[in-house]
Amino acid sequence: MSSSNKLHAIYAALDNYHYAKAIKLCLQQPPSNLLVRVLMAHALAKSGQRYKSLQVVAALLEEQLQYFSELQLELVYAQSQEDLDANAATAAAASLAAQQSQQIQSVAKKGKAKGKKKATSATASPIEPCSTAATPVKHLDWIDRLDHPPRLPQDWDRVPPPLSDWPLFHDEHTLATLTTLMYRHLRLPLTAFMLYKWAVASFTTPSQTLLRKAFLSGLPVLVAPQYAKSQQQPSNVTHVILQSMQAVALQLAGRVQGTESVLALQWAAQACTWQIDLMERHANEDAAMTTSTMARLTELLVARALDSCSDSGQALMTMDSAIAKDESSDFLLQSECFLLYIDALDRQGKLEEKLHAIVERLKGSATEESNENNRNRDNQQRGQDQQLVYPPRRTLLDLQAQTLQTMGRFEEALVILTSQLQLYPDNWSFWKRHAECAAKLESGTQVTSAFAFEMLQQSETTCSSGLLLRGPCLIRVELAYQSCLLQQPGSNDQLLVAKLVDEIIVYSSQVAPRALCCYSDVEPYLNYILTTTSHPTREMASRRLLDWLLDFRLPPVSEDGKERRSELRKYIVAIQLTHKVVSHMERTCQFECLPDWKEYLKTWEEFKAYDIIHVDDPKENRPADELILLAVQQLLLQDSSDDANLVLISLILEAGMEYSPYNASLKIAALRVYGLLHAATRAYDLYQCLFIKHIQYESCAYLILPILRDNGLYEETLDVCKQVMRLQRISLNEAADYSGRAMENGARSKADEFVQFQRRQLSHSLTALEARGLVLDAAPMFGQADSNWVPGAFHGIIGSDMDYDRATEMITEAHDPLGAFAILQAQRNSDKNYCQWSDNRDLEVLPHEILSRRKVESTEDIVRDARQRGHVHGLLLRATLCIASSKGLKKGKVVEPSDEAKSRCACLLAAIEAFSNDCCVSAPLHKDLVKALLCSCRVIAGLDTGVFHATDQTTVTSLAEKESTIVKILEEQQLALESAMKELSRMEGDVVSFVSRLLPECVVPVFALCQIVSKLFNLYGWGRRKRSTKPCAAALANVASALAALLVVASKSVAGLPKAHEVPVNLAQGVIADIISVKVCRETISSIRHSQEVTYERITSLCQEMKKSLESFNVQE
Repeated sequence: MSSSNKLHAIYAALDNYHYAKAIKLCLQQPPSNLLVRVLMAHALAKSGQRYKSLQVVAALLEEQLQYFSELQLELVYAQSQEDLDANAATAAAASLAAQQSQQIQSVAKKGKAKGKKKATSATASPIEPCSTAATPVKHLDWIDRLDHPPRLPQDWDRVPPPLSDWPLFHDEHTLATLTTLMYRHLRLPLTAFMLYKWAVASFTTPSQTLLRKAFLSGLPVLVAPQYAKSQQQPSNVTHVILQSMQAVALQLAGRVQGTESVLALQWAAQACTWQIDLMERHANEDAAMTTSTMARLTELLVARALDSCSDSGQALMTMDSAIAKDESSDFLLQSECFLLYIDALDRQGKLEEKLHAIVERLKGSATEESNENNRNRDNQQRGQDQQLVYPPRRTLLDLQAQTLQTMGRFEEALVILTSQLQLYPDNWSFWKRHAECAAKLESGTQVTSAFAFEMLQQSETTCSSGLLLRGPCLIRVELAYQSCLLQQPGSNDQLLVAKLVDEIIVYSSQVAPRALCCYSDVEPYLNYILTTTSHPTREMASRRLLDWLLDFRLPPVSEDGKERRSELRKYIVAIQLTHKVVSHMERTCQFECLPDWKEYLKTWEEFKAYDIIHVDDPKENRPADELILLAVQQLLLQDSSDDANLVLISLILEAGMEYSPYNASLKIAALRVYGLLHAATRAYDLYQCLFIKHIQYESCAYLILPILRDNGLYEETLDVCKQVMRLQRISLNEAADYSGRAMENGARSKADEFVQFQRRQLSHSLTALEARGLVLDAAPMFGQADSNWVPGAFHGIIGSDMDYDRATEMITEAHDPLGAFAILQAQRNSDKNYCQWSDNRDLEVLPHEILSRRKVESTEDIVRDARQRGHVHGLLLRATLCIASSKGLKKGKVVEPSDEAKSRCACLLAAIEAFSNDCCVSAPLHKDLVKALLCSCRVIAGLDTGVFHATDQTTVTSLAEKESTIVKILEEQQLALESAMKELSRMEGDVVSFVSRLLPECVVPVFALCQIVSKLFNLYGWGRRKRSTKPCAAALANVASALAALLVVASKSVAGLPKAHEVPVNLAQGVIADIISVKVCRETISSIRHSQEVTYERITSLCQEMKKSLESFNVQE
């Protein structure tokens, strides 16, 4: 078989996910084939053998490994216990083989050679699957890996000496395959960039392809989350990488000509811009001076690029000529350079130069509006995107108006904005800036008001379709709002607010029959009136609005379908406005001002006869669906804790979803209701029916995660969290890939969007932080749906024999910034800043929640809980490591602990102290459980070393003194658990949700530590059967009994599930029979009951399994 055919077989195996076959095929090839070795590393990484893949990559670099700090650190921190054992076995086998070889040679020398010597085979030796580099890999203790994350040395940016004859540098395909493997699968983006940097430095005149790939290889480092926080590294890695990228881009610009030269200069300028963004975070004077210098350099680079366009005759290229010559990509590059030039001038405050550049650019663009309209029409006919070439004239005029406004030339800015508004009358940003500029003139905002009135008159005379311009109407409301803001503090605001109310009424009367967005338009102004103004003014405004709404809120009655839909929109907006006003009133007055919710359902039912969308497109939302949501809001306002009321709401929502099965708002509202009913299984089914995809995992997970946690669906919680974390990995690779493609095509603004979104939003995601903690909390409950399940059967530290293997695996993955175990570093001080986390939750999917809003956890709560989870699971890991190094008694005597045991116990005590100082728990029950948790950790740390407190280094040497101290600690733990049991038994309200959260957060860790302490006591002869003769065994048995009693109380909290629900006739009289079918009633109540049964089974099975294990502590000798 030829070499190409052999490579084809390897690629085919990789493409078909047959990684074992690909490894086998690679092993059959000679080690001189670098591409085969890279493909084997790829197959190893994809098959889950990451460390072996790292070894193959290290072997490729040979003695140059010392220059690649990131790879060296990864070889140290990525070793699992299995890898360590395999390396030790390999070393032992090699030593034994060497000894045997020496023995054979010595025997051969003594004998005489007889017969003809056989010819040796000339075939090359196959590749070793785990061949390592010459540089030995040191081993850190597990506790050191946990407490000391990988940190680059000061000289991390060194490159090996030039090596131009290395075969890898002459095979671009193999080099690209290796670097792709590094940043996509091995999490080594810095190593990939340094490899290209070495390749560039090895040639006097590197190729253009090598320079381009060297620049683009820096983008994965730029978006890598491990380098986003400079305080974790000896220097700002990203800043150094950007400097290198800039140098590579300038080197490329000197090697190419024409469009490619412009592209390279744009790359260099964009690298400068990214450096400016990094330096602007530092508030010192040196950073400000450097930023100014970099902005000037950016200006010069882009000016040089634009001059290159001018020299090649492209400076005055218009959109029409670009499309006609099929040079739209060149025009895009030129336009991007121009926008970057404008940004550089803006950063330096060179407004005159900025304005001059915009004016010159406008001269080269289309000047006649008719030509622009003709071009747009032609583009539509040819199927081309109107935004393919830019910046269009509209953007340039917008930039010109902004610049003039910043310079204080308001009259000139008004002229431009007026002309733009005549073309785009509904552009709200134009209207707001028009009002801001007019306010600076002597005539004031009357200019804007008069212009808006003129625009409305023109639209009435020229527009025959009856379309209404929202912009001119809404600006009158905005002007009245600005007048209220400009009033003097302490002055009478009733007149100005009354005018604002009148404008809101006028706007709503005009827009509500035509657009449902009317409510969202006026909501900010209503918020100002109802929350900021004085109490008398607020009362006046509320009464004025309610009186008007009483006449405005009329159900649709027209027989004409079009007119009836218009009346329906008006009716819905009127109810939304009523809800908004009532939501800020006292509860005793709210129900007097609200209409009957049954009226909404009646209107919804009657409108079905006019619902033409149902026939045209069944996947469209129904026009009257909003009435269902408004009725649900009023019912939730009445009582959100009464089960009968909640069942009625669920029936209404199910009827709405049956008629409009693709309405996401109905499903989102149902999620909340089923969560309150503890019907989490049904809620999870609806969440899956929302067809959440990609970035929505990040923005919408908050809708379901609290419901699953509050109802014992821990395995489903794991599924949702895994989707969030999978998105993190996918988006990281996509950000690097797509930003590189955008840079290659000249769309540097799109590349900047990818980079900034990844660095600022996803790399600091609040949702991902919460998901990581929940994964560790719910890990012991994985597989709970199985009949033979026990806590910790598959994952988690639970006090079993698998704890040590699982702990070492967790520590191996703890330095992965995208993994669940990264939460173990969340307790560090650098992560305590709440502002650094990006809240990506999309709260705009809840516009229907006006009267009654669901509780959404704050950023502070999520970060605090994540830090606590990091502390708890860090304690569990350290306790497990301490047990593994404990020697117990030897022939009845205490054995001096090893240095490893002392180090591990000291780290455990330090972690206890850090948790005590950082704990922000306020509830008494949580405090008691945290105290019980820390008591177990002190026992584990002190029994071997005799030191029980990190602040008090007094060492207890005798075994009797250790016993006495441990008994006192266990008695404190027993009292804390008994206090927690009493607090839980006295608790009222939604106890099911509280217990469901309490179990994984506190109770399961306390149970796990109790089991670990028991294993430690066995080493000292204080087993469970010694409770009558050994005080420590008796004290631990009392602790187990107290914990078992707590679990009994927790089980009783869900004893009321499932509940016997019936159709609430007293609340639904006249509704069930007319609107909700018998089938919907029966299926909904059955679904609720089944979901509650699942919640009951999940919580009780967890409590019973732990209680069963704790009962073994009370066995007799």
